[in-house]
Amino acid sequence: MPLGGSSPTGARGYLACAAELEEQAPDLAHVVTAVGSGGTMAGLVAGLGAERVLGVDTGAVDDPVERVTALVEALGGSVGALRLRSDQVGAGYGALTAAGEHAIRTAASTEGLVLEPTYTAKAMAGLVAAVADGDVRPGSGPSGCTPGACPGSSATRSPSRPPGGPDAPRMRPDPGSELVFRVVADTPSR
Repeated sequence: MPLGGSSPTGARGYLACAAELEEQAPDLAHVVTAVGSGGTMAGLVAGLGAERVLGVDTGAVDDPVERVTALVEALGGSVGALRLRSDQVGAGYGALTAAGEHAIRTAASTEGLVLEPTYTAKAMAGLVAAVADGDVRPGSGPSGCTPGACPGSSATRSPSRPPGGPDAPRMRPDPGSELVFRVVADTPSR
């Protein structure tokens, strides 16, 4: 298993996650996830379909579309048109962006959430941008999941330790290392 879990075997875990999301939240419209090495998004796309998964590129790899596409196909899924935002990368992987910093401050002050800069802040900033540009409509009830990026952890790019894992909005901690969240977007945007 490669670091980051981005292999068909690792992505299969998020195929199972997609099934759990369908069972627990059958009305979900969107799953928002940060994209590091691509395995999380690939498993979710294979299980839910590309139209329901919004990936937010963190800048961890040079070819996120190709990586996600290859993993989805290896899982036997159909890719369709991937929804992958690349507008939150900023200076690159591990670099905090102004939008990410705003997401961290807003999530902390309004929801009491602690986001970290590499994955969850970029995913939340991507969700905010998706609402602002109409890709996610208020009231559509987006939902999502993120694998355990620890609050306050810092990720660095290293050939011996590639990135892996995702991110996001209004979250409720699970007892394990994973966070599951449901974004409530039922108020009109201002």
